[in-house]
Amino acid sequence: MKKSAVIFLFAVSLALSACFSPWKGDVGTFSISTGGGNGGGRAALPWNEDLDVGDLVHIITLNGPGPRQSVSVTGAQVVQFSVVPGFWDISIEAYEVVKTDGEERRVLQAVGSKKVEIKPGPNDAIIIPMEQPPVIEPEPPVEPEPPEEPEPPVEPEPPEEGNVTITLIPDESGTMTPNVNYDKITISRSAANSQYPVTLSNPDDVFTNIKWEVPGVGAGKNVTGSENSFTLDAANPNYNAIGNHVLYLTFEWHDAPYLVEIEFEVVE
Repeated sequence: MKKSAVIFLFAVSLALSACFSPWKGDVGTFSISTGGGNGGGRAALPWNEDLDVGDLVHIITLNGPGPRQSVSVTGAQVVQFSVVPGFWDISIEAYEVVKTDGEERRVLQAVGSKKVEIKPGPNDAIIIPMEQPPVIEPEPPVEPEPPEEPEPPVEPEPPEEGNVTITLIPDESGTMTPNVNYDKITISRSAANSQYPVTLSNPDDVFTNIKWEVPGVGAGKNVTGSENSFTLDAANPNYNAIGNHVLYLTFEWHDAPYLVEIEFEVVE
């Protein structure tokens, strides 16, 4: 159970002070006593008998209808105040001064607060009990997060079977320009996707004299075709050497000749 210093030995008191200047109707007067027991004897903290109240540094703070006031006093003192009458919040913090390796630091040992009404003129005694400050538990250290497992390398997917579509697009001058719609073509000599169809979009057979041709390896090894589509085949020994190759397409439209070059690669 938490102890409160409600006994006279450890309480700061607001008392009538006869040594103040004559009363003025717009001022309330009082004094605050810190530390010491009856007759000036030693007053130990109820929760720490090794500490004497009179040895602590008291910081007295007043917040109310008038200007904020804050006073720091060491040991047993009587501090006088003159304030605007009204309700005031009075807080007191008592610190122990600890010296370590020649450096001073303050350790909070007692706290107290109270809301009081200060009336014009001298005021009756007011007792503010002091209590042990709450213990603030240190936050546990933050455990570092384990390093993320590296993602396995992404294996390149084998080239998929697809096709190439070729259409004629008129430009601003009315000239028809072949539009080739395809990504890089790769055919494999060992994978399942060893073939790749290429198609010339030819509705109503408006294109004539269609010719496909892949230059072969060696004389007389060219591979040709004359239909609307042509299938590249990595199993064809005439052009399946590892590396880059070109498929040529020629055709006519309204007696105008067109040439399209389509690059492809043969891999193992």
